[in-house]
Amino acid sequence: TTAREIATLATRIIQDFPQYYPYYALQEYRYNNITQPNRNLLLRRDPTVDGMKTGFTDGAGYCLLATAERPYPNLSPGGKRRVLTVVMHTASMEARAAESQRLLNWGFQAFDTMRLLDAGKPVATVQVWKGVAPEAKLGPARSVLVSVPR
Repeated sequence: TTAREIATLATRIIQDFPQYYPYYALQEYRYNNITQPNRNLLLRRDPTVDGMKTGFTDGAGYCLLATAERPYPNLSPGGKRRVLTVVMHTASMEARAAESQRLLNWGFQAFDTMRLLDAGKPVATVQVWKGVAPEAKLGPARSVLVSVPR
């Protein structure tokens, strides 16, 4: 699995199943009198980190998909911006946490998110041939945001 595939899967989980996303922020889970701590060390170090997945294999080393959400004034009052990072093939749990934290901080500091189009606001009006109405207003169902280098 590639870093991009992991990031794509995580993005879809966050967007399509928001009701389950809070489980990734749990610092520990208890079942049948057994407590299992979350191995994502960033959950205890950075209050903006809220997930998502740790892993280890001999071939890939220690890996971490980390996400954080921080307030972002450009997006609207109370707006937040999420940054997602994927770190693979580190030598230890500590190394994957440190590298992930560096990438998260860099993502928030080095990039701005800009709103290109607002949800539900038309950007064009087109003629409709043989339609119920003579024209239709076209625009995005969801706001269109892009991240650009600061």
